[in-house]
Amino acid sequence: MEGFFANALLPLTARAVEAEVFYPVFVIICLLAVVLSLLQIHRFSQRKQQVTRQQLELEKKVFERTQEIRTANRELKKRQEVGELLSEISTRFITLPANQIDAEIPIGLGRVAQAVNAQRANIYMPPPDKEIGSSDFHVEVTYQWHEPAVGPVGSPTRRIYPHLFPWADRQYQTGDPLIILDISEIPSDAEAERELFQKMGWTSLAIIPLYVEKRFIGNLNFTTMGEPLRWLPILVDELRVVGEIFANALERKRQTAVMLALRQDAHDAEERERTRISRELHDQLGGALSALRMQSKSLQDKLADALPELTEHAARITEIIDETLPDVRRICAELRPAILDELELAEALEWQAEQFTERTGIPCEFDLALENSIEPQHNRDVALYRITQELLTNVLRHAGATQVRISLTTEPGSEGERFLVLNVSDNGVGIDPRTLAQKSDRFGLRGVRERAEHLGGELFLKKADGGGALVSVRVPEKNGFCS
Repeated sequence: MEGFFANALLPLTARAVEAEVFYPVFVIICLLAVVLSLLQIHRFSQRKQQVTRQQLELEKKVFERTQEIRTANRELKKRQEVGELLSEISTRFITLPANQIDAEIPIGLGRVAQAVNAQRANIYMPPPDKEIGSSDFHVEVTYQWHEPAVGPVGSPTRRIYPHLFPWADRQYQTGDPLIILDISEIPSDAEAERELFQKMGWTSLAIIPLYVEKRFIGNLNFTTMGEPLRWLPILVDELRVVGEIFANALERKRQTAVMLALRQDAHDAEERERTRISRELHDQLGGALSALRMQSKSLQDKLADALPELTEHAARITEIIDETLPDVRRICAELRPAILDELELAEALEWQAEQFTERTGIPCEFDLALENSIEPQHNRDVALYRITQELLTNVLRHAGATQVRISLTTEPGSEGERFLVLNVSDNGVGIDPRTLAQKSDRFGLRGVRERAEHLGGELFLKKADGGGALVSVRVPEKNGFCS
């Protein structure tokens, strides 16, 4: 029995021994497998995190690059828009008559200000009697645009004394635009500028100095009270263009004013010379003819008894003198419209129409359609009288007309301004612009146009109703060259 049990227990003992050996190994193997799995999971997790980081970095780079592209596109689009706007404004000012520049500048300021999100745009200019460097030198608001909610410029910035703001003065004296997009950009030595910024509630400011051939004529300012200026750095060059556009327009206006003043001096000198010649003709030639007439009449009386055959010759001399005296008076009247000293413009033009009819036999009607009486202004009235005189001479010489009409009317302008409109029309052959361009004197219309432009007006030439020509002159009822 003992052998039997021994033999029976032997396998169990062996298996027990095998189990004692196998289970630890199995556990170790399992632990190793777990460790390897954990390591693999950790490695996979790290790899995934790395891939995620790389993906995030890539997405970040893509996002940043996309933002850069969008910013560049916005800058490009903004520059294109501003460039097109400045090109349009520049073309407008180049072709704009000098007498319309004052009215057009605020419109241009507003368009540029809206393009850069500014609430105000102003042009400051020094008074004509103030020289740079003088103790009382200052610049004043000459032109301005503002949003309705902001209102116009008031104290203390309506008049600026540059010496009180030395930092800003030094900056824009270099000729470069001065842009302050944040009050923190103002350096510590610019305390006056900082105080002004805070007092006025500005959030940003752009100052563009205006120069013409190195001569300072003023500066152009854009200011904001809310959102800062969005003038991108790439557009700083456009600021210079803005300054050049307005500076050139203002200089052209100044030169035109100087030219008009010189032309007025020439007209005044011409009128003085005409007056002198008219007076000499009237006093000397008229007096001499009157004396000759008296002598001729006396000679005629004496010859009637002594030499009757010569009486007829003496009578003819008297007739020639009688015919010449009215011509002398007419020439004197044409040289110097003394009638304007006695009559108003409308009455003088009506008299001129009557004289034209009497002298030429061509019917000349005068129509007057004034809403209110016009205040006499010597230079304007003389110019319109001369214009009518020249146009009637053109009709007589070139038109071959059988009827002439003169009219004087008024029409409203902008901002309550009124214009006088003088029309001279005929039923003659008319004027072909192509033929007119080939004429050296252009039928005297060049002088008519110059007189009209001198008064701040315009001349229009077109075909009249029923044929012939219509010349229309439109001038302000009041202008700065009338006295």
